Amino acid sequence: MAASQYPLFGEMDSYKPAKLARTSDPATSHEAATHMATRLGEAQEWALGVLRANPGKTSNELDGIAETPRGDVRKRLPELERAGLAYRDGVRVCGVTGFKAAVWWPGRKNP
Repeated sequence: MAASQYPLFGEMDSYKPAKLARTSDPATSHEAATHMATRLGEAQEWALGVLRANPGKTSNELDGIAETPRGDVRKRLPELERAGLAYRDGVRVCGVTGFKAAVWWPGRKNP
């Protein structure tokens, strides 16, 4: 597929994450939630870029490629899946853990 089919920026605009602060939380919590909502969008776009550059990898393999010891890519994949920007298809032995794991792909799964 052509790279133009996968625009990187702006796709998360339609993604509605869970609320990060309750209405009963203090104003400082709402300020922090607003700040984190922006950061989560950036992190998701970054993780999507890693996935697009390395399709067909497990989450641990993607973290290894991105050199993220805290699982920064792995944590974003389910969010990207809920947004319809990534999907799991297939299981194979992970090159990092040696255990069977889901294989991740960018885009939507064809029915």
